[in-house]
Amino acid sequence: MTSTGQASQNLPPAPLAVQVAAGVELDDEALAHLDDEVTAPAFFDRLVQAELHLDATRFLAHALAPRSAVWWAWGCAKQAAGDEPPQSVARSLEATRVWLAEPTDSRRHAAGDVGREVEDPDAAALSAMAAFFAEGDMNPPGTPPGQAPTPPPPGVAAKLAAGAVSLAAMGDDPDGMPERLDLYLRQGRQVARKSGLWVDEEEV
Repeated sequence: MTSTGQASQNLPPAPLAVQVAAGVELDDEALAHLDDEVTAPAFFDRLVQAELHLDATRFLAHALAPRSAVWWAWGCAKQAAGDEPPQSVARSLEATRVWLAEPTDSRRHAAGDVGREVEDPDAAALSAMAAFFAEGDMNPPGTPPGQAPTPPPPGVAAKLAAGAVSLAAMGDDPDGMPERLDLYLRQGRQVARKSGLWVDEEEV
């Protein structure tokens, strides 16, 4: 059996935080924890330890690969929705789940369509929209074959995913947001590890 340390040697090195943070809107208090040598995992941990949870959410959503960020956002939105969510929430969650299970272009467009139908976007709708902007061609179905594909704007999926996580944490009880967001950030870190984005530095 391969040890954790041996497995980590096969992973690319963790990105530097400055490489990720360049595309993230972080508050000045969060930027005070940033330097040129800190890795993305270590910077994320600094933000969490400083209880800068919203900055940590935005940073992690950008650090993750787009599909992983959608997975994280969808999981948080699903937890927040409960066992019997409203129909619009259930539709957004299902459309995102279907795309995550098989990320075809048609399923991605379907998720985007469902997300756009929600007049006042909630966590589930934002996760569906994040799926639409995660990859692929932004041109609508039926675009002439000769037309050049339009890639998604950089960072949009991450912003939508971070918004979904934040809204899921807020729920109907803003006073409980810090505790729920702390839980979602721990889950997000597990997503980062499972996706191979980084390993804990003590494991290397």
